[in-house]
Amino acid sequence: MAHGDIELAKNLSSGTYYIQLDTHWNKNFMEKYVLPIQIINPKINVVTAKNSVAKNADNLNLNFYPESGTLLNNTVNWVYLNLENNGVFIAEQPITILDNKTNKIVAKAKTNKNGQAKFSLLSKPMHNYTASLNYKNNTYTFDLDPAKDSGVIIHKKHNQENNITQNFVVEFTKDVLKTYNEQSFFATIHRNNKLLYVLPFKINKKDTKYLLAFNKENLFNGFNTLTLFNKENKPISGRHFYSETKSKINIIAEHGEITKDSLTIDFYLKSSLKNTNLSISVLPKDTKLNNNAINILDAFLLAPYINKNVAATHKMSNNDLDMLLQTQLSSFKSHHINNKKPIFAPETGLQINGTINAEIKENYKVLLSSNESEILEVTKIKPDKKFSFSNLILKDNSNYKLALLNEKGLLLKSGFYIYKQNQSYKVDSLLSYKKDEFISAKKENVETNIDYNFLEYKDAQKLDEVIVTAQIKKEGTVPESLYPNTPGLLGSGFTKKLRISEVQSLTLTVVQYLDRQVNIDAKEKFGSVYLRIKRGVSTFYGSSMPLLLIDGFPTTNLDLLYQMRLNQIASIAVNASGAGYGMRGGAGVISIDLKKGNEKNKLKTNHNYFTSETDLGFTTSKPFFGNYPFQFSSLISQQFYETLDWIPYFNILPNKTNSLKVYKGKHDIIKLFINGMNDNGNLFYDIIELSTKDRL
Repeated sequence: MAHGDIELAKNLSSGTYYIQLDTHWNKNFMEKYVLPIQIINPKINVVTAKNSVAKNADNLNLNFYPESGTLLNNTVNWVYLNLENNGVFIAEQPITILDNKTNKIVAKAKTNKNGQAKFSLLSKPMHNYTASLNYKNNTYTFDLDPAKDSGVIIHKKHNQENNITQNFVVEFTKDVLKTYNEQSFFATIHRNNKLLYVLPFKINKKDTKYLLAFNKENLFNGFNTLTLFNKENKPISGRHFYSETKSKINIIAEHGEITKDSLTIDFYLKSSLKNTNLSISVLPKDTKLNNNAINILDAFLLAPYINKNVAATHKMSNNDLDMLLQTQLSSFKSHHINNKKPIFAPETGLQINGTINAEIKENYKVLLSSNESEILEVTKIKPDKKFSFSNLILKDNSNYKLALLNEKGLLLKSGFYIYKQNQSYKVDSLLSYKKDEFISAKKENVETNIDYNFLEYKDAQKLDEVIVTAQIKKEGTVPESLYPNTPGLLGSGFTKKLRISEVQSLTLTVVQYLDRQVNIDAKEKFGSVYLRIKRGVSTFYGSSMPLLLIDGFPTTNLDLLYQMRLNQIASIAVNASGAGYGMRGGAGVISIDLKKGNEKNKLKTNHNYFTSETDLGFTTSKPFFGNYPFQFSSLISQQFYETLDWIPYFNILPNKTNSLKVYKGKHDIIKLFINGMNDNGNLFYDIIELSTKDRL
């Protein structure tokens, strides 16, 4: 998962706005991803026409969508419909279908909350049909299009007993069977011009119906299109449908410790062994801020393929979802499956290439690590002493380390030559898009011999090769930019030295002591340590983990504090704002000085690392969220529009308790809006209400 921020103008009026997201890979396609957002600006007066809807005359519109886009005679057809009044769905509206020739009711339907419904109709030749409804004491009638005598329909089987396959029934008229007798048809599963699966089957003139069973593993997760082709590769019929093929993530949230302004929540993964990353919004129970917000399930699986924004589709039944797809999308049309090789490469990450200046033996490897970018990679060494790391998602201007490993995994001294590189695309602010302009590219106009390992900077001269040489750090020296020699001077005026009493020193661990401090959340369980400074400012990349200094040396391995006794500590200082430490201290800084022992027990620095720095990357580090001091005119407006907390990057590990302390304010009940994804790509969305009162 990724997240970021976009700075909006303060003079924007309240209303619906749209954010367009684009990538280098997306240039291969005409589709653009547009996300609607709701903005509420209490400082801007919103002028609306009073009772504008009431003054408008009713303008009912009833549209019919026969299954597969075809209404056939002499067979049972499923017809979907969509009912609107001045563009607004009409819910719970009864509708009757009349046979105009016999003047009898042949079908009935009732719209759901989104104004959609469906009915079955046995259409007969020379018969016409009309839909009739009574709305506000007025009767409205709408004619169905005449049925055809020839064609093909695809019917989706609902309420299946097994959850392994998705079944369809393909029905042919007799003249079509006669034309294609003993010929093969091809049922294809595709989405967005990507072909996933082909199921061939042969028809004969005796059988009019054919059952097609697709294993869920051969379907896309979410939206799918089934298209039927003949042997000349011409589309005959098609249908859209929705299918969830990946297992759902189950997460349990339990009520924990309560303080004056915060609540600790314990999260558990149920029946899952994969790490899950969550984004958690904490809002009051009666909030209106998330009424029209799209969740991760809809955003990935459905929203890009429908014409209108429909909220809470994840709570719809299978029948309602199917009606939504049939009525939101246009009727069946010819589909073009594009099998051409894409022109633009995907954003596969950065690449680091280099050469080792040391004696190399068999099975030696190179280790790359970056605490800032949370990367740990190992690669093999080529016979010419060259090595390469690819697909690295490194932060802009971030540090990384290289080390030489022998066959036993021990670090050896070595020098490194690092080649300066780039990808074939620009990143961050260099990626631009102009309004109403689509990028069209032809293969013959694109350079075929692109060197993806070379960096082309703006206003820079292209060189054949740039070599950066470096030497191993000398004993006792530390780069000032990353490891300051006098860390106590950084953040002067912002760092608070904590007082440790004699009783605390004898009875508490370091984590227990930190958890008792104001605005610090600290937990230790099963060998792991969770630590967060509540008032710390998070970084753009989302890490809420504070910078930990042990005897002046920074580390992100908080587990070093597990069960560490407080009597081993000489002093503890907290810099909640991280001032003086740059982007490394964006989530705050905790500095711990250990009591000095004899020379054998002193911690020694490993100088077999080579430290370097990237000069470009995928994200920049900057503050992105803070609690704004809004003044609400009433408790009701506070319940509706206050934002309590937001944790954009919370990683839940299996087989352990994952504790999170959130700000609760003065609300008795809070609501968690949780979106997430695990390492297998399975998605999670849930809304959880929690009481902020002590349990009896």
